[in-house]
Amino acid sequence: MVEGEIVMNKWARHILDEEDLSDWQFKWTFSDGLALHDQRMIWCASKDKALFLHEVAHALGSKEEDLRNGDKTGHHAHWGDRYTDLVRKYLVEATIHI
Repeated sequence: MVEGEIVMNKWARHILDEEDLSDWQFKWTFSDGLALHDQRMIWCASKDKALFLHEVAHALGSKEEDLRNGDKTGHHAHWGDRYTDLVRKYLVEATIHI
C-alpha cells in the first residue's frame, strides 16, 4: 500500500466515523460509486473524494426516504443538502487556512 492510499483510507474512515457511520465499510473500485444500505458498504471509484462524499450522503439517508421523496436514485433535495454540507465540511473548509 502506498502512502497516498493510506492517507485516503484514513480520511474515508474518519468521515464515516464522524458522520455516525462507523459500522459502514468502504472499498475503492475502478467504476462509479454505490452505497448499499443492506450491506453497510460504500463502493467508490479510485479514491475520488467528491464521489466518496456523494456516497456518504446516500448512506446518511435511507431507501425509504428516497421513495418518499419520489426519486429511486436518491438524488432528491434532502440528499443534495446532505451532500452540500459534507463537501463544505470535508473539502471546502478543510482547505481554508486562516
